[in-house]
Amino acid sequence: MVRAEAGIARTLVSPAIGLLDAGLEGYLGLRGTAFDAGIRALFQVPYLGLGTGIELDVPNQQFNWIVTARSPLRRGGILTPGGLLRINWYPMESHGFTVGLSLPFGDPLAGRTRPIRDYVIVSNGFALPKRSLSPGTQIDAALDSLRMSATWIRKITAPFLDQDGRDIGIADARAGAYLSALRARLAVRSSEAEMRFFHAQLERAFALATGSDSLARTLAALARRTLLDEVLIPYNSLLGQQKRHDELVELGIAARGRFSRVIAMMGIDSRIPVDPALYVFQCLTEMPETERARLERVG
Repeated sequence: MVRAEAGIARTLVSPAIGLLDAGLEGYLGLRGTAFDAGIRALFQVPYLGLGTGIELDVPNQQFNWIVTARSPLRRGGILTPGGLLRINWYPMESHGFTVGLSLPFGDPLAGRTRPIRDYVIVSNGFALPKRSLSPGTQIDAALDSLRMSATWIRKITAPFLDQDGRDIGIADARAGAYLSALRARLAVRSSEAEMRFFHAQLERAFALATGSDSLARTLAALARRTLLDEVLIPYNSLLGQQKRHDELVELGIAARGRFSRVIAMMGIDSRIPVDPALYVFQCLTEMPETERARLERVG
């Protein structure tokens, strides 16, 4: 048996509920070598993927009861957006059934309310580029101070309160110890002061790398803007979504490429050796991933 079917359906309640549709369908085909054709009227429950109705077998002038079942098999549909596997069962005709595909036409919602993937891939497999080498201990010391400040900023802005424990008393004690450490730190340096310290240390690192305070301020501003545009905003836009390969390494590499291009366009590479400045920015782009991984592990 081979059939080609077409039909129209109209929802009787809100399409967001998917509670009840009414439809008319027709088909043409061959049953063996004999001509086959028919029309049917159906009521369907899209939420369940089930429907039932009456079918008229035109050549035999016979009515049949039909039960239909539809399933996308995967998110978004098969073959086309909204494509469904369809099974028609005929309980009064020796329990016969047909299997086919139902492809939507003219339905703006079909297959578009549920993407095929229910997750996002943050980082793809790639070869890591060669790292810039440390230009000296002074810059490394400034960057160590910058990393420590980044850790405290993360703890202040995203405190980890979901402490593990064998019972609620242990969990409360661990959360209390965590908050006590935060209070002690804030007593030494407020959250605003910590932010200012971080940016001052970033400018100091660039000053040690370039030997120029004015150029350091320019590069620090460029570094902050590039990190925000290429790493922080793209990653934060995925908030609440399930992630795979959840790391910021690839975003950081893209940021380094943009930072290098802008330095070349500004002509800075013709005035000073840029490798120390690139090293500072490389270390800066690694800090968000370090803090993300720490928060993921232990907070």
